[in-house]
Amino acid sequence: MPSKLHPKQALSLSSEKTIFCPKGFSLIEIIVGLMMISVMAAMIFHATGGGLWQSAQGVTACREFFELQGQMEKITRIYKQRLAANNGTINLSDFQSDIAGEDYVNAAQTGYLSESGGNFTLTPGTTNLFLVTLVHGDQRCVSIFSQ
Repeated sequence: MPSKLHPKQALSLSSEKTIFCPKGFSLIEIIVGLMMISVMAAMIFHATGGGLWQSAQGVTACREFFELQGQMEKITRIYKQRLAANNGTINLSDFQSDIAGEDYVNAAQTGYLSESGGNFTLTPGTTNLFLVTLVHGDQRCVSIFSQ
């Protein structure tokens, strides 16, 4: 007979002398382990503020910003081409019609500017300043062009 038995071992006293060693977890141990894992997952989620799932928002905002920047560069190129074609002068109403169909141009916030006491406001009619506003998602890009 063996001198020491592990608590989970059983010895048969029959002539076959079989030893039973269960190798696994009981249902209680599995449930306790799952509970511990779920509590730790909840703590990690709370500590990161859901950042693991919200990380795509920053990527989307960055992509939208670069799309707006590229579009504003295209509009600036149109402006410079008009200046070069007209010997350094530009008709802003022609420029306005050139960019009217461009992507992301917000027509409600694009137009002529007037200045009064250091404040600029959109005005009907023509002035020497033209405001172009591009909007894509939560991103906004604004540029002022002069005559």
